[in-house]
Amino acid sequence: MSNKLARGMGSFFKPCECRRPSSCPHLYTIRFRNTLDKQAEESGCISMIAQAA
Repeated sequence: MSNKLARGMGSFFKPCECRRPSSCPHLYTIRFRNTLDKQAEESGCISMIAQAA
């Protein structure tokens, strides 16, 4: 399942098969369009709650 960010910013998701991905320890992956307008992914993002703290 992927969640949408602000329009044009991409989406974020966890590629794991956990029952509750929002509370699992796995890292997020972000899918977006780069400056060459090609789809790209970056992984290793921490949870959104941890980033806000």
